[in-house]
Amino acid sequence: MTKEETETVVHRKAYHRKSFSFTRDGKRIRVPAEYIHSTEYKEPWKHIEPAVKVHIKHPGELESKGYHVDEDVDSRHRALEQAVKADGYAAISRALVNLEVWNKRLHPAITRIARADHLWLHQTYRQ
Repeated sequence: MTKEETETVVHRKAYHRKSFSFTRDGKRIRVPAEYIHSTEYKEPWKHIEPAVKVHIKHPGELESKGYHVDEDVDSRHRALEQAVKADGYAAISRALVNLEVWNKRLHPAITRIARADHLWLHQTYRQ
């Protein structure tokens, strides 16, 4: 590991805390003054594994089948029906899950639409 990969990061600077007191359940609790140490640790940025590995085999897989998130519900469901007939339930379900996972932080509206379509697909074809 190089120096850039294991950079020391200070998450909290050291400081002196004054004494204080408070009441909890009718009892007076006194907290003494003390020295709070800094928290430092090395973070190997290059070697952190992602929590969930999502493999996208073909980007734009659903768009090539006519599925677009910005269309209305009926046209999205028709596109999903055609895609299931062409590729099967498992492939399309996996593509919708990938669409949910990849957009959940930056585009939550897209995630909600993809999740609703995935639920519809599950109820329609997986009974």
